Amino acid sequence: MNSRQTSTRHFFFAAALLVAVLLVPSLADACPGCKENLPDGASDTATVAQGYAWAIYLMLGVMITLLGTMGGAAFFILRKAAKRGQL
Repeated sequence: MNSRQTSTRHFFFAAALLVAVLLVPSLADACPGCKENLPDGASDTATVAQGYAWAIYLMLGVMITLLGTMGGAAFFILRKAAKRGQL
């Protein structure tokens, strides 16, 4: 099987998965903790939701920082190797 057939197969698999998630919303629900941990009273709901939001921002920030650091390090290593003629 050549690479074009493989990439086409991956595309159709991803498209079918996306359609399944969009057609069956219960598969795309948030984590159960978000639903179950919200209090019934209206006074604490905003505070809990804000806490979840900040936790998500923190996780995304850490991921972006790590990927940026690793990508930057790889860029500088490859650039240094190219200047030396080792690539």
